[in-house]
Amino acid sequence: LKNGQFQLALYAQALKHGLSDVEVKNVAGGFYYSLRNLDRQHGYVRSDLDVHGFLPENLPKNARVNEEENKNLFKEIGAAVGAALEKTKTNDWTPQPHDGDLKICEECSWKKVCRYHQLL
Repeated sequence: LKNGQFQLALYAQALKHGLSDVEVKNVAGGFYYSLRNLDRQHGYVRSDLDVHGFLPENLPKNARVNEEENKNLFKEIGAAVGAALEKTKTNDWTPQPHDGDLKICEECSWKKVCRYHQLL
């Protein structure tokens, strides 16, 4: 889960587990579709499924996952969501950089309103 980015994989997991009226056997991938330049190069695709003609094929190698990696990704997502829910149940809203890495704060879109540095 690079930099806590698991939105697309979470959606894929939800589809696979019945969060749709359409019967879903396998989710072959997920992509962000940019309306600015009509591009869909950011996302991931299952390397063990035939996506020829449906999903972008010229993706970086790290955007491809096989069935085992996909299962592990879903387990990691479950753990991350579970941890977030536990913090929510206890009203723990303390800002915390991903993995304690303060470098991520430099690029964060929320740095102007975040209270993390005030709490140190």
